[in-house]
Amino acid sequence: LHSRKNDNNLYCLLFNYGRYLTIAGSREDSQAMTLQGIWTFTMCSPWRSDYTVNINTEMNYWPTMMCSLPEMNMPLIRFIGEIAESGKETAKQFYGVNGTCCHHNVDLWRITTPSGGNPVWSFWSMAGAWFCRHLYEYYEYTLDKNYLKETAVPIMEENARFCLNLLIDDGNGYLIFCPSTSPENEYKVGLAKTSVSKTTYMTMEIITDLFKNLQSAYDVLGIENDISREIGEALPRLLPFKQGKDGGLMEWYYDEKGFDKHHRHVSHLYALHP
Repeated sequence: LHSRKNDNNLYCLLFNYGRYLTIAGSREDSQAMTLQGIWTFTMCSPWRSDYTVNINTEMNYWPTMMCSLPEMNMPLIRFIGEIAESGKETAKQFYGVNGTCCHHNVDLWRITTPSGGNPVWSFWSMAGAWFCRHLYEYYEYTLDKNYLKETAVPIMEENARFCLNLLIDDGNGYLIFCPSTSPENEYKVGLAKTSVSKTTYMTMEIITDLFKNLQSAYDVLGIENDISREIGEALPRLLPFKQGKDGGLMEWYYDEKGFDKHHRHVSHLYALHP
């Protein structure tokens, strides 16, 4: 591959291979793509071939709409609707609020609760809110107002309701979701490390994105209700994004030093990618 780095035919082949994997692994009446898709070389797949929804599942579907494969996106939309339903009970039982939420790992039975283990991965409840971007992007590509009204907006509203119920004043006049983590990453505390922060910038970026997209959907559909008014009041007060001493976008509420500066997740750049 290194010797063929300027081979455009190879790039085209790889691009079409990616489209093929999506076409084969995410048909209209199938399950959404898991970590390994539909092919694996072992009986027991790595990570049980579940849905890791703190980036992996989302990343599987980033190219789908831009590659003109809207039909292949339908299993994901159905999946998002199913976790939104099970996530209502998770929001009530774990957080004592209405709305819906989903943590970092989902299986065939659509569990949305924390998966156990270290809070560095399990204590993160923003997957449902993140998936709302996929719901809204499907509308942006198709301009299907009936889909927007009947499918996307109800799910987006439930996720927004969860976030609104848990926003608090940080003491400086800004609203934050507290406490929070940055998926699978940690920062230094003396000689030790921890993952839980007063809030994280990925969390605030997801909430900001959700509120703005829901506001846009309301504008398209001409809807005004309690949630539209609440997000309209909350948006100007959400914690703004900040640069740290190193010039980069901060990841945690305070300007903490990351434990691993080469960490595979760049969650705090959610607002910049994909």
